[in-house]
Amino acid sequence: MSPPLNSTNHTDVSMTSLMVPLHFTQY
Repeated sequence: MSPPLNSTNHTDVSMTSLMVPLHFTQY
């Protein structure tokens, strides 16, 4: 899993971490 390139905010990283598991959960 790679963090967003154009954003270094901790909030953005947290959101990405949440979105990835949710995306896999749908499958």
